[in-house]
Amino acid sequence: MNLLKIAMKDLKEFIVQKKIIFIILIISLIVSSYGFLFFTSLNMNIAQIMNSYKGISNSFFISKNSFTQKEIQETIEYIKKMNIDITYHIFSNVQVGEKVQYTNISDKNSKRQLYNLIIGSNKTNKATEEFVGRLMNQEDRNDCSNYIMIEDSSNRALNDMFILNKEITINNKKYVVRALDQININIFKYLEYINYDNISVMDVNDIEIGIIPDTTFYKENYKILGLEIVIPTNISNENKIEIIKFLQNKFDNNTLILPQYTSNSLWNINFYTILYIILMIMALVNIMALFTYWIDKNWRKYMIYRLCGANNLKIYCLIEIEAILIGVLSIIISIIAYYCSLPLLHILSINYILSLKEILIITAIILMLIYSNVHVITKNISKTEIRYLGRR
Repeated sequence: MNLLKIAMKDLKEFIVQKKIIFIILIISLIVSSYGFLFFTSLNMNIAQIMNSYKGISNSFFISKNSFTQKEIQETIEYIKKMNIDITYHIFSNVQVGEKVQYTNISDKNSKRQLYNLIIGSNKTNKATEEFVGRLMNQEDRNDCSNYIMIEDSSNRALNDMFILNKEITINNKKYVVRALDQININIFKYLEYINYDNISVMDVNDIEIGIIPDTTFYKENYKILGLEIVIPTNISNENKIEIIKFLQNKFDNNTLILPQYTSNSLWNINFYTILYIILMIMALVNIMALFTYWIDKNWRKYMIYRLCGANNLKIYCLIEIEAILIGVLSIIISIIAYYCSLPLLHILSINYILSLKEILIITAIILMLIYSNVHVITKNISKTEIRYLGRR
């Protein structure tokens, strides 16, 4: 019988003989592993909010109640003459969408009001490694296609994992979902300019964004309330000044939001980083304590194996295999729990979804911690003399 079979047999016996201890152990490990995933997602979400659209990308926003297609095209053409590759977004007004059921138990009798915001653009970009689908191409623009990119954390995407390439209806217009990703547009910054009907939006996360080709946007006669122009960060100061002067001359200063070069307070960034580290240390210490307790409960069993002729290496490998099996089981359950809780995280405004790569890194860290912690204890057990067996 190999060590893996012995380890499986030992775990079955442990579960039968000490059910309560095993249940406490496995639940505690699941909570600690889930805490690792949850707080990593929270910290990454905070970091994303801190670093999105602070003028670093050189975004210019123009607001006007009566934009014309001609005005927009003239503005874009002027900037393009400088040989600057730009991305631009044309904003419609926020419109009332559907009401959806809250997923948390406390609000089971109430519904959450969602809002729709359609944005026309000349291109789409991959914001994260989790981008799914295809980017908008020139053919989509030429054909005024029904291409749409939606947020991967939107209610539509979370409720239908096979939504890609499906037809959806927004504002009584039909589109086909061709891409899913995070949409890094600071709606909170522009909300007062694009909320033409003065709709009371309590939470900006209730606004579900869809990006369509700018040509489709014009064809469907959306009301144009805002224009955002995003230029590369590496352009010269002379070009920046020239663009600002052009926009100031063409549009009223009161309608302009120019790039802001202020950054987040270093204290705020350090605060969240330190808080995250403290919470992770607490989770790690808890995992270490749990495995120390589990090994202590099995001390006599390992000594009996010594009496039966098992050498130090076999006892060492047996304990490590059992620990890894318990750790892997706990991590798998915690990952399932994390994905099941994504709708709840969305309600809590935690919109950052951990990628598979990030989850694998976290899993590797937890397993390495389990291995190193058990390694120290196991070496002591494997070297313990048989005559000390009665002392425990």
